[in-house]
Amino acid sequence: MGADMELTGLDEILKWAEETSERVSMVIDPALKAAAEPMLSELQHTSAFADKTGKLRKSFKISKVRKKKDQASIWVGDVDGDVPYAWPLERGTSRFVAHPFMRPAFERQKENAYQIMREKIKEAIK
Repeated sequence: MGADMELTGLDEILKWAEETSERVSMVIDPALKAAAEPMLSELQHTSAFADKTGKLRKSFKISKVRKKKDQASIWVGDVDGDVPYAWPLERGTSRFVAHPFMRPAFERQKENAYQIMREKIKEAIK
């Protein structure tokens, strides 16, 4: 015993999927950058450390989007490495205690970042 099935409209579905994929690809970079903005703002206004010169806060920015195969990423913080004490301040050393600012900012902003990305991608799909 068997059943005959016929699928119609496959061409339209494939065309829609391809167009949607292209729109999502075009929105990934701006979506990542928009999602990083709240974390950048939090870093620039953190009270986790004393920044007497303001050099560390001024070094915080959003990197360009980096792409590897099917993955895209962005960096928020001392992107250019202008402040050599940024990581020791975050993690501490044998000579001084850590004053974490990156991890707490990320933890507080990650859901907000995911929501921003979801909204931007949904807009692209519509």
